[in-house]
Amino acid sequence: ETRTMIFKRKRYWGKISLSLARIDLQRYRLQIWRGKPRRVGWILSHTNAQAAINAGPFLPQYQPWGFFKSEGKIVQAHLYRRSFDGVFWGEKQRIGISRARYWYPRKELFAFQSSPVLIDRGTKAPLPKRPWSVDRRSALCIDKKGRLLMMTTKGFFNGLSFYELRLLMAKKSKQGGLECQAGINLDGGSSAQWGVRQGYSQEIISGVEATPLYLIAIPQKKQR
Repeated sequence: ETRTMIFKRKRYWGKISLSLARIDLQRYRLQIWRGKPRRVGWILSHTNAQAAINAGPFLPQYQPWGFFKSEGKIVQAHLYRRSFDGVFWGEKQRIGISRARYWYPRKELFAFQSSPVLIDRGTKAPLPKRPWSVDRRSALCIDKKGRLLMMTTKGFFNGLSFYELRLLMAKKSKQGGLECQAGINLDGGSSAQWGVRQGYSQEIISGVEATPLYLIAIPQKKQR
């Protein structure tokens, strides 16, 4: 399920467009794609992904910025534990977003760090300095039914601030919000990108910079 939300800011850049994909874990499984830096269109064309979004931040050498685990194996062990750092993790049929300072790796299939956590257990999480700074944003949140929302703003100079994104995630659906139980910001700016495949067509928001890390959703195999 995909949708586009349009917001109007009274001052500065006017309209902001946010594209979302809602992932039902009964129908799709999540996994990490890691490799040579690629744009999201390539990921959709060369993998089985029905949806993809850039994962956490990465270093100039294209290595993960913080803790990173894929296919049950730890790739990067260092875990940043600032008050606003977070971890997105997944097990079979279960996902979560945790505050890094309270989280320890266990039997996850995958996990990666990003920052800041925006929603923690249904409430607004504390933000870092300069929460009003506007940029292109990509983010993840988990709704009340345990489904994952992948989202990215469309314009490069017309995105959302952490404060605005947190407010959108926290608001009730009746008030036009997403009513998230947990939410985290991903790597933003030029590497932020998002895409879904619908039949033979693609709906994508491509980044200027290719990224080596993606979270992808793949259709579950049908049981015979």
